[in-house]
Amino acid sequence: MLKCFRNCVNAIFQPTTIANHEKVLLLLFLLSLTAPAFADQLAWLTKAQADKTQQWLNKNSLKKVVLWCACCDSDAKTKGTVQKYEIRQVDGYPEYYELVLTIRNEAGGIEVMPVDLAYVHIKKGKKARCLGKVIGLECDPCTKPFPW
Repeated sequence: MLKCFRNCVNAIFQPTTIANHEKVLLLLFLLSLTAPAFADQLAWLTKAQADKTQQWLNKNSLKKVVLWCACCDSDAKTKGTVQKYEIRQVDGYPEYYELVLTIRNEAGGIEVMPVDLAYVHIKKGKKARCLGKVIGLECDPCTKPFPW
């Protein structure tokens, strides 16, 4: 994707009849296409990823989580206690699956939400670690393990 982006940028700034303001608009559009690159890494899982996640959940207990997208501007860490979880097919996309957590947040409220495994952090030792990484899935949580 980066190579394609670089080629597009080079093409935009070659001497052509495209006006400068059109070049800027086109560049902004191309940049907007790269913004979601980190947004939903493991929100929708393939069958193989869903199976691997289910196997991990069957062997390990998922009790406390920190939900935090370190890649996202002004996203606060949300701590919660897992009440229930399920892996289900994504509505309208039967080839994809998602992990849905029911958590009790720190204020005592119950929240039910599909989550992105890249931004779910679990306690491993004294650190919070990315669940996607712990399971062995490729992702970038945009943070190193942090103190629990």
